[in-house]
Amino acid sequence: MVANKNQEQEEVQLEKIQQEIEEWRPQLTKRNEEFVFQFEKAIADKNLRGRNKEIVLHEVIGQLIEGQPLGKTSQQLFGTPYYYAEVLEKSPTKEEMAPPRFLQMWGDNALFVGGLFSAIAGLMELLANGQQASNGLTLGLGALIINFFMGGLAMTLMARYSKKMNSECTKAGFIRYVFVSMAVIGGWIFLLSLVVTFLPPIFNPMLTPPLYFFIAALAF
Repeated sequence: MVANKNQEQEEVQLEKIQQEIEEWRPQLTKRNEEFVFQFEKAIADKNLRGRNKEIVLHEVIGQLIEGQPLGKTSQQLFGTPYYYAEVLEKSPTKEEMAPPRFLQMWGDNALFVGGLFSAIAGLMELLANGQQASNGLTLGLGALIINFFMGGLAMTLMARYSKKMNSECTKAGFIRYVFVSMAVIGGWIFLLSLVVTFLPPIFNPMLTPPLYFFIAALAF
């Protein structure tokens, strides 16, 4: 229902943009009118990295009209029509430049950390020749799941607070970063210790080295 409402709002906004484009066209000078005509031809067969062409055209015409009283030419604002079309085709959009969302970062970091620990567990099991469980190093399936989950969370939170600390450049920001890092790593180690120590082998089974390496390959 929310998606339908958002779609309706986008359609209304697009209709308004199209209407404004038609209202603005007569206000263009002959030279700017020719620029718009050539620009529309230039973007006709381009994807523009997913940008809506009507919105792009609306922005171009709007800037041209704003520049006319100031004596700004289309060349000064955009270069040639085909040049600006190429710029839009190659330039990242605002969405592409936006920082990744928390869950996306968590997922990416979880795959990296979990894959790394899977590879380490496989190597340890390979070198131990099946004696790893008796030595207490039970990095079984349950422990790997904790490493995926908590390792990804730890890296994500530390990266977030590191960025804030660098932007703030204050003692409070540094203390906050240290506190968050210690808390999340401490929680990770605590949960991992509980799993390794108390979780029955049926819920934390040891895997064969090929399976560990297979999980690592999938994660990476």
